[in-house]
This record gives sequence, structure tokens and C-alpha cells, in this order.
Amino acid sequence: MALRDKARSASSEEASRRLDIERSRAEARRKVEQMVDTVQFNDPWIHYSDVTKSPEELLQARQQAWRYQAHRIEMARQRDYAEAMQIQG
Repeated sequence: MALRDKARSASSEEASRRLDIERSRAEARRKVEQMVDTVQFNDPWIHYSDVTKSPEELLQARQQAWRYQAHRIEMARQRDYAEAMQIQG
């Protein structure tokens, strides 16, 4: 009988430990999901209508935004170069 009680106690402790692990995993998943939502919310390149787009459409929109940003940087570089040439000239 004592041996049987020990086995039951050990199995209940194991079940309790597994339940605790599953709970902590679920909590960690919720925290990660919340963190991802926060990152997406704070991303200036994400628009509220993006939830209706496919991943391919999102990638194309992001690439277009990057190209536009690169274009603006290049235009600013050219303007700064022209201004520097005027100052020297």
C-alpha cells in the first residue's frame, strides 16, 4: 500500500509539474503575441489597412516604401552636393 501511495503521489506531482509548464508556455505565448502587436503598432511603415492584404501585397508595399525612402535620400544627397559646389564655386 505504501508503495502504491508513493506511485500515486509521484504521478500527481508529475502531472502538476506538466500542468505548470503548460501554463507558463501559454503565458509566454501570450506575451510574445502582445509584443508582436506592439511592434506592429509602432512600425511607421505599417498601415491600418494592411490587415486586409496578403503577405505578397505587404512585401510589395514595404519594398515600394523602401524604394521611395532611398529615392528621397539620394535627392537630399544630390541637393547637399549641389549646395556644396555653389559654396565652393
